[in-house]
Amino acid sequence: MRAKAGAGAARVAGVEVDEDTVLPERKLGEDVITSSITALKQADEVQRAQYVKCDADIAN
Repeated sequence: MRAKAGAGAARVAGVEVDEDTVLPERKLGEDVITSSITALKQADEVQRAQYVKCDADIAN
């Protein structure tokens, strides 16, 4: 199936693909990746805070 070439069309593996039909899935994937990165950053911040607290407890 060949989509009409235009502003919203792209060529993927030699086939023109309408990005309007691909974009929702791509956006969902980007949202999942973004939320995963955010969760990892938050977990890292919590862990760093725990290390700082442990270091302070050891120093006292």
